[in-house]
Amino acid sequence: MQYKQLFQIALILLVCVFRVNAQTVTWTKHVISTSVNGAKKNAVVNLDMDSNNAMDIVVTANPEGSGAEDPAAVNVLWFKNDGSENFTQYNIDFYNVGARGLAVGDLTGNGYPDIVVGSGNVDSSLVWYKNDKTPDVGPWTKNYLGGPAPYNYNVRIVDIDADNDLDIVDGMGDDVASNSVGGGVITDSLRWFENTVSGATQFLPHLIAHYSTPSGISIGDFNGDNLIDVTAGSWVNSSYTFIVNEEDVRWWSQGSGSVWTQQQIIQQSYVANGLATKDLDQNGTIDIIGAGYKTNSIDWWSNDGNGVFSSINTISSTFTQTRNVDVADVDGDGDWDIVAAADNDNTIAWFENDGSQNFTEHVVDNSFTYAYFVSTADLDGDGDTDLIGTAQNANELSWWANEQAEKQWIPAGNVATFSYYGGDVAITFSSKDIGDSTSVFYNHGDVSNRSSLDGAIHHVAQKGYYTLVTAAGTYNASVDFSYAGISEWSTVNNEADLRICVWNDALSQWEIAGSGAQTIDAVNDVITVPGLTTEMARYSLFTLGSVSSDNSLPVELASFSLKSFASGVELSWTTASEQNNLGFEIWRRNADGPFERLIDYKNDQTLSGLGTANYGQTYYFLDSDVETGGRYSYKLVSVDYSGLRTEYPSKDMVFTGKKSIVATSGQIPDSPELAQNYPNPFNGITRIDFAIPENLSGATVRLTLYDMRGRVVTKLLDGPMASGRFFTIWNGKDARGMPVASGTYIYRLDIGNYHRIKRLTLLK
Repeated sequence: MQYKQLFQIALILLVCVFRVNAQTVTWTKHVISTSVNGAKKNAVVNLDMDSNNAMDIVVTANPEGSGAEDPAAVNVLWFKNDGSENFTQYNIDFYNVGARGLAVGDLTGNGYPDIVVGSGNVDSSLVWYKNDKTPDVGPWTKNYLGGPAPYNYNVRIVDIDADNDLDIVDGMGDDVASNSVGGGVITDSLRWFENTVSGATQFLPHLIAHYSTPSGISIGDFNGDNLIDVTAGSWVNSSYTFIVNEEDVRWWSQGSGSVWTQQQIIQQSYVANGLATKDLDQNGTIDIIGAGYKTNSIDWWSNDGNGVFSSINTISSTFTQTRNVDVADVDGDGDWDIVAAADNDNTIAWFENDGSQNFTEHVVDNSFTYAYFVSTADLDGDGDTDLIGTAQNANELSWWANEQAEKQWIPAGNVATFSYYGGDVAITFSSKDIGDSTSVFYNHGDVSNRSSLDGAIHHVAQKGYYTLVTAAGTYNASVDFSYAGISEWSTVNNEADLRICVWNDALSQWEIAGSGAQTIDAVNDVITVPGLTTEMARYSLFTLGSVSSDNSLPVELASFSLKSFASGVELSWTTASEQNNLGFEIWRRNADGPFERLIDYKNDQTLSGLGTANYGQTYYFLDSDVETGGRYSYKLVSVDYSGLRTEYPSKDMVFTGKKSIVATSGQIPDSPELAQNYPNPFNGITRIDFAIPENLSGATVRLTLYDMRGRVVTKLLDGPMASGRFFTIWNGKDARGMPVASGTYIYRLDIGNYHRIKRLTLLK
């Protein structure tokens, strides 16, 4: 088997490259309606919970523009999908002028999604509409949340307090109308509404922060404490081109008892008209992706795992007036791509990720007049990601079908075998009531719900799954699956125990596919699944599994983080599960040098693996052989009992001895620089930027906080540093970790003969 595996791996490298490149994305546009006057945002959801899992579309609209309420013009509506992507319009509300923000979710716990809508109107309130299980009949019960909430463009539904019911997060305020922070009539705020009574659905409002006209909101656990945090962008000046510093992106951490603390100001002078969160670089931490409206850009910020975000990474700087961004694996290659709408460009586009966060723009439609919003979903259930867009000035709702799924017309009756993906999948119907375009799609991404298994299955693959769809109502099919050409399914040492598994949505578990015994052809690496009579439905999922602990999978890494301590750099990582894991190697790179093995499980028994376990554990290692100011990259390698090595993405850090210093982009100056802290005054944390020129690279750098009597409060940095631009965060605490009193403090930068002093103010 070892010789066979070596041959397979070589073959896999060839076949897998062909397969990824062969999945070129083409699109077919389908217009749903051209009479959604003033179309704004859309959300895709199975609103009526019909048995065919047909995804419907909810839309907000503002046909009145800046005018008064028009009772004949609909503001909230939905389009019912009949299961074949034929849509029927149903109206929900004609009395929500300025409708903008939109979110859907089951707020009442009755199994049916409800709708939350925010408005841009000055005297509007946030409202939610209760789904009574007959959304096409209605009426929808309209419920008001709080008082006037103008410019309420962003709404999220999430279980903020982890009590198993859904809460609401929104942002509102009219500072933008006055072109100044605090200049509006309303107190601009980020809020969350706690769902307090199960079933009765009563909401208790809570303040997250006072923040000027939040123009983009997203959520995620940014600091790894298993609590939901919030990020937002601000729009202060109503101009579409003039930018002020306060139009920034920042985030707030949730603490015990849902107490919120502002953390890093990630980017100043940005104006995020939309924000999304996703582990874009797939290193186990949640990153932030922004739609820069005034900057005409799409950007992202990488999270170091502790909630400290990198300097800006620009994906595009020529996407004029970016309205929103969404994140999805558009091409099914296992990494995250970006989808965006640009209103001034009338454009819907997607940005292809090459796996290393280098993006290539692909225009989907450049005549979608005033493209206001785009979302992603598998609307037709064939396994690939479709796009759904609203065009404000065209009054249009449309969707673009992703044509990656391979389709072939297969007639009714007892027919010949039809091959897909170059023979990797072969379908033979012994009976079939109608002819249809039967489709197959392979996705290289993560397999979901891997712990939900029927008792006959030991484990399923970590990555790689098929969607097989036929429109036939009655059929009997046999399908051959080849596993030789799929890198995600390549770790095989006991072929007799392999099985093709299918996701049973009704039972929420993976189970062995087909009604008959599967057969394994170990010579040709093919598994035959007979007796498929219902499984080849829309949204079906098929993957490789095993009925024993053989056919081990790579270690599933849940998180990997670096922290800087006085004694060195601490590496910590947590596994979700391990299969035949002998142990780990740690590799390190200094600056831009090559990676070298630092230590492994042979020299440190704490790096030994669990062997095979459906659970994981947390590992730690302290690298004390580091120099203050040095840049280091670390990566993990797991080794299984057969010697198979699996590498995981690397992480970087500048070691400062006691504080984490974040390197930022920008031209290195000719002389040292110390910037004014921001925000100032502040409550919670503040950011201090500084720069070191090339001629002082390696010099000792001291950044010290003093009180007004000249006493040292804390040392933020004391040691040699490389040249570059950096920032650090002060959390308002002294060297002992104790909070200091409100007041004015001095911070001083010393590099060689250079000394620079500035003041900051802490307000509590």
